[in-house]
Amino acid sequence: MKTSDRTILKKIHAEVLEIDLIIKGCDLNSFIANTTIKKAVCMTLINIGELIKHLSPELTKTNNHIPWKNISGLRDVAAHSYSALRMEDIYTDAIENMPKFRKQIETVLNKSKSTL
Repeated sequence: MKTSDRTILKKIHAEVLEIDLIIKGCDLNSFIANTTIKKAVCMTLINIGELIKHLSPELTKTNNHIPWKNISGLRDVAAHSYSALRMEDIYTDAIENMPKFRKQIETVLNKSKSTL
């Protein structure tokens, strides 16, 4: 794995952990009612999507089981059409999909350690 990919993956991992901290103890109704939390989660998703766009094609092709395009596409919608986002979907992504994504990133990072 390229050093730059490893660095980017570590940054993505940190952003995913940030989402966990932001929504900790927050149910859907609390999330919907709290503009600050909604914007913080969306901004963090934007950061993740932007970082993904800087990963090498080799890394994303080798790990094509990870939904890179879906996540970076969400970045585009969150950045350019924020008002069109369904916050229920953002909450579901944060609660259900980000933990899965975190584990996938950890697997890629751990796999690269064993090949060094």
